[in-house]
Amino acid sequence: MAQEAAPQQIQRVEITGSSIKRVAKEGALPVQVVTFDAIEKAGITDTEQLLRTISASGTGADNMTSGNNVFGADADRVSGGASFASLRGLGPNATLVLLNGRRVGNHGASGKAVDLNSIPLGAIQRVEILKDGASAIYGTDAIGGVVNFILRTDYKGLELSTTLNGTEHGGGMNRRVSALGGLGDLQKDGWNIMGSVTHDNNDKLSSRQRDFANGFQPARGLSPDTTGTPFANILTGAGTALGTGFKMPGDNTTYLQAGLLSLQGKCDSIPGMSQYQSDLWKDVTAVTRSKYSCAYDYGADYVISFPVERTNAISRGTLKINEDHKVFFELLGSRTEATASLTPVQISTSLAAGNAYPVNGPYYQDLSQYIPTYDKTKPIIYKWRSTPWGDRTQNNVTENYRLLLAAEGQVMGKYDYKLGLSRAESTTKTALTDGYGYTDKIYAALGSGKINPWLAPGQSQTAEAMQLIESTKYIGAFQHGKTTMTQLDGSISGEVLQLPAGAMSMAAGFDLRKESY
Repeated sequence: MAQEAAPQQIQRVEITGSSIKRVAKEGALPVQVVTFDAIEKAGITDTEQLLRTISASGTGADNMTSGNNVFGADADRVSGGASFASLRGLGPNATLVLLNGRRVGNHGASGKAVDLNSIPLGAIQRVEILKDGASAIYGTDAIGGVVNFILRTDYKGLELSTTLNGTEHGGGMNRRVSALGGLGDLQKDGWNIMGSVTHDNNDKLSSRQRDFANGFQPARGLSPDTTGTPFANILTGAGTALGTGFKMPGDNTTYLQAGLLSLQGKCDSIPGMSQYQSDLWKDVTAVTRSKYSCAYDYGADYVISFPVERTNAISRGTLKINEDHKVFFELLGSRTEATASLTPVQISTSLAAGNAYPVNGPYYQDLSQYIPTYDKTKPIIYKWRSTPWGDRTQNNVTENYRLLLAAEGQVMGKYDYKLGLSRAESTTKTALTDGYGYTDKIYAALGSGKINPWLAPGQSQTAEAMQLIESTKYIGAFQHGKTTMTQLDGSISGEVLQLPAGAMSMAAGFDLRKESY
């Protein structure tokens, strides 16, 4: 007679969004699970890329590149070098990021949310994304949802890997080296210690390396709307060469801005420049200001992907006291260095600021052959993209750590508990490395006439001019920030009553946190 197989015991686990352990697939919450195998097969190299593949993940406005914008609020500019999760478009402040079900420290500079770069992707077992509000369990910062990174917790052996991701058209090369090792079998030996180290080095990807980033496609209604060009456009103003306005021969319209290359029909002789498309922007910019001006595709100066060097490390040790209780520690550390580049600063000069181009300057522009009223005995005020100063460049260094001491198990044979004490800290330092300078020194340098804002193709600034430009720059520390979090948390859950439809379970817990910024 065949022996009957023993019934298989169903293991209950804690699911993101609930404090009650249950069978993984019996919950009603919209939890999406992404395994490490799926992450590897998709060629994903960092947590920011992973979140971009999640349909519920915001608008993409909280990535490392967007956090270094030119036109956004000042609050956005302290996010340099950081990436944030934003579920359902509610923002990083409403999306909670957890590591093994517990909190980690917020980004040191912004303090608003967890920097995804601090998560060690190489040690991840799976990611659980709760695409619904969970403020009742975790607090108000989980209104948008929860992203819970579950790490490997019981690994024995040694694993070394390297990854190289290249692009067909060049730029944006990603390199990764990782090591994962562990000793001890928790079930047989009663202990396990494991560690993982991952190092990533990502190259810069510039907009100029991709054709789709071309902002000048007038046939498709696409054209840049800025007259701050590397070859300066000349402005009107009382007491200046163009006066308060000018008229062209046979045209009674009073115009307010002009450029030599536009008058010559040669705007496109300078890379990135084009004739301003007045018909496309007539409802935004007055034709009187744009008809005789060149435009500049400054979008091509943007960096699509910053150069990033990142190291993540995590160590975990677990001791099994008996079948019902175990204690463990987790130590997490990371360092991310990201170099952010913004477009060169745009400058509009004026007589009041003292930075107008002088009449006796060696590069004075005489437009009198095109504009009869042009007064070459007066200084020139102009609008200029100051490319000789270089891209505005920031170096952002963020360091994170978290130490967790915890215990978990079962009491009275049916109640699951967990208890933990953790300390997390994140620091960010931002330094300006190029493209920034002291306003008064820059204005004085421009007013000297030694710097040429009208460089023709093939021309460059003189050695004297470049030395003067370098003397106006500021290179050094810009801003810094630090966040800390000390947390004591605990919970207990289990079945308390049997009902006709099944068991009724309960959960109770506490979460005490002290956070500083």
